[in-house]
Amino acid sequence: MSDLISALEQVAFERRMVRDAGIDVDLALDTMLATPEGVAYTKLKEDLAESRDLLKRAEAEAREAILAAYRDTGNKKPAEGAGVRVTRKARYDIAVATTWAQESAPALLVLDTKAFEKANLPDAPIEWEEIPSATIATNLTMYDDER
Repeated sequence: MSDLISALEQVAFERRMVRDAGIDVDLALDTMLATPEGVAYTKLKEDLAESRDLLKRAEAEAREAILAAYRDTGNKKPAEGAGVRVTRKARYDIAVATTWAQESAPALLVLDTKAFEKANLPDAPIEWEEIPSATIATNLTMYDDER
């Protein structure tokens, strides 16, 4: 039991160290940002965020223009630096496909394990194993030397 108490005291100590270090970092950052260099840094970060937003919009518009050119011409390379990838996506009626698979390819039908376990049917061939996992309370002040 003393190993457990010692481990919990160590967790409480390390959490306190992380909390205090975070406070120190926040204070240092606030101090740094209040300097002329910090103000300039903040402005640069804002400019970068705005530039990224403008880039996203420009890329979206370019993609739309590329797709429009492809629809008009069928050309997958409508301009230098622009291309179209064509992928395939299956479309089918799930009920029809399931019926077909049951008759023609039963190996394609896969057990939905989450639904099978959740259903917990009494005659289902399933056993339940209990697996313990440890939890640590958020509040460990009872082990904290600075109470």
